[in-house]
Amino acid sequence: MPSDLRKLSAILVGDADSFHALLVDVLRDLRVEVQLVRVGAGKPDLVFAMIRQGDVFRVLDLAKRAAAGAPIVAVLALNDARLAQRAVLGGAKTVCSLDRPLDGLRLAFSEALSLRASALDGNPTLQGRAR
Repeated sequence: MPSDLRKLSAILVGDADSFHALLVDVLRDLRVEVQLVRVGAGKPDLVFAMIRQGDVFRVLDLAKRAAAGAPIVAVLALNDARLAQRAVLGGAKTVCSLDRPLDGLRLAFSEALSLRASALDGNPTLQGRAR
């Protein structure tokens, strides 16, 4: 990838194999390079929790442990209001579904970049909200 790309570190939690290629494509559009890190290898900029019916709280518990305070983005295969609500109640900062426009995912990346820039500049961390 070109060196002018901004860089983010991320952890994928849950059934993330099919999500990886989409993540790379969306990030390329945003001119962001993501470095996937293993749990325990340092604090990531974002944690993506791949949520399915029946595993919301289990996956989010894993995501919270891996996040070390980083924002958690719950990713749903299909838009489901009840599942999205459970994800927010379980600790997700942002929820996006892959069958809808990916604006929520793009917004999560933008916010993570802003938070990272604020931390590097010594500014206080911005507080986010669920979408």
